[in-house]
Amino acid sequence: MRGGAYPWGGLADRESRFGKMSAVRSLPATPDMRFLRREAKLRRSSQEFGSVALAQMAIAREFGFSSWPALKLHVDGLTL
Repeated sequence: MRGGAYPWGGLADRESRFGKMSAVRSLPATPDMRFLRREAKLRRSSQEFGSVALAQMAIAREFGFSSWPALKLHVDGLTL
């Protein structure tokens, strides 16, 4: 899954799995942690990342957060 394959607007300009990313993805008005976890697992199973933890870190950073727990805290705060 690359580019526009993500419902939340994937990074079309991703250079490679280790390259620099020049765009920040935006969370939808009602983000869903189930979707984010599924995306991390899919990106791991496609061998884009060596582990789910690395995929989660990358996803968090794509959305502008420093870590997966920071992203989760933000999403959980929005959905309460």
